[in-house]
Amino acid sequence: MVLVDGALTEAGAWQRTGRTVLAELADAVHRRPADSGQLIGLGRLGEQPAPAADGTPVPVAVLRAGHPGADGPGELTLPAGECADGAVAAFLASFAASLPAPAGPRPTTAYGRARVLSRSGPDGVRVLGAFNPSDDADRVTGSGTDTGGWTLDLPAGSAAVLVTRDGALVGRLATPEEPSTTPVALLWGGEQADATRVRAS
Repeated sequence: MVLVDGALTEAGAWQRTGRTVLAELADAVHRRPADSGQLIGLGRLGEQPAPAADGTPVPVAVLRAGHPGADGPGELTLPAGECADGAVAAFLASFAASLPAPAGPRPTTAYGRARVLSRSGPDGVRVLGAFNPSDDADRVTGSGTDTGGWTLDLPAGSAAVLVTRDGALVGRLATPEEPSTTPVALLWGGEQADATRVRAS
């Protein structure tokens, strides 16, 4: 999580030239899921982030207003109201590189259009979300199931959520709803996973 000093955002609202700290930070955070599968949260300086699902503390970086060079560990200090000039993007990349790598192999996309995020929880539960914001179809491929690999075909503008426990598929939710002409299709361990589909009621 990155905590942002409110003075930076307030001064940025009056900044007339160049990219603000907040604009550069938002772009850098937005690119993380595509670049590395990481989802980085944002908060205001002074917030206490909730611990992770397993109870461990969440890693935190801080963007602070002040005189450059007054940085502490895991901090970047910038003058309020001045251009970011790439400093925020470089700081976020450095922070992201220090985070622990996710366990197991990461799902891949055939054409780089889909975005995939996953969260692990207690008792071997893992939630995987995939969405395709593009105008063309994409295919996500993963491994680590109880019966082998899996593929998820995502039409343009579609999304899916998969829930597993100890590598076994527990359920899935997808849009658009069938009988769309191009529904989301999940092949899990070599078998079509229609029986595990969950619908909102």
